[in-house]
Amino acid sequence: MVILQALTRNIISAILSAILMLPTVLLADSTSRPLKASVETHEQPGFRADCPSKFGGTTTGIGKSTHMGKVSLKAIDCITPMEDHFIFEGTFTLTMANGDTVTGLYKGAFVPADDQSRYNLRDAKFEISSGTGRFSGARGIAELKGDQDIATGKGKIEIDGTVSY
Repeated sequence: MVILQALTRNIISAILSAILMLPTVLLADSTSRPLKASVETHEQPGFRADCPSKFGGTTTGIGKSTHMGKVSLKAIDCITPMEDHFIFEGTFTLTMANGDTVTGLYKGAFVPADDQSRYNLRDAKFEISSGTGRFSGARGIAELKGDQDIATGKGKIEIDGTVSY
């Protein structure tokens, strides 16, 4: 009888453990995908009362992603002038052709390039925190590389990371 009770307890424990692990097994990287995109951008900087520096920008752009197809970008940030560069932090929405989106936060720095009005991205990244449609519940992170001509606002961003949904 004692052996039967111990065996029953072990079987029940094994079943409960399997049930508790099932969501983790089902969700573990089952939809993790590479996120790569190239986006031509334009930033309109100016006064932003909600920024500590009172200076920010709105960036828009269009491009192509290997996983998402044609994409458009809208990003709003606060920009802080430093001694010889700028740091930025803000929110973004990346919208696919069918209207699905991924959204989140981004931050980094713009450092001077050889050209006086051209700045390069440094230590810049997207942190995806949500999405809609196919990307509902999206999470991810991506490194941002690229540059911008601060005289014209025109630039290019290369996105390289992963997205899970």
